[in-house]
Amino acid sequence: MTSLPRKHQFLLISLCLVIIMWLADSFIHYYAFHEELNLIPETANELWMRTVIAFLLVFFGTYVDHHNKVIMQHEAEKLEIYKATIHSTQHILNNLLNQMQLFRMELDNPGRVQQSELKETFESCFAEGKDLVKKLSSVDQLSAEKILQSVDPASIDAKRNSH
Repeated sequence: MTSLPRKHQFLLISLCLVIIMWLADSFIHYYAFHEELNLIPETANELWMRTVIAFLLVFFGTYVDHHNKVIMQHEAEKLEIYKATIHSTQHILNNLLNQMQLFRMELDNPGRVQQSELKETFESCFAEGKDLVKKLSSVDQLSAEKILQSVDPASIDAKRNSH
């Protein structure tokens, strides 16, 4: 079974309802009121009422399609922001894990690096991770670009050099 095109799904449904309503009204007048079967009513009042109802159905279908489009755009934007946040968090966590691996390697070779140097490097890495998390959590314009930019090494270096 094929589905309706998502772009104008409710408009197509409303057009089908207009046709069904128009035909049903003609048959009701034929069977219930014993009038002649006319697809186009003879009286102006009956034509006016059918036209107004048809217009309202088409308008409602168009409105619902537009509203769905807006909702889908918001959902796509939220998904993009979510993916950027996950990517940025993974970037920070990966950096910290790599630095922890470096410390482990240095601890396995105790004579190569002095304890004070190792402590200073550890404090620097810890501060960098804390700073990145703080920058990620303080992004005020929620867009994928701004989120990724908050943890991008090139933009961080540029900010450091400008201060």
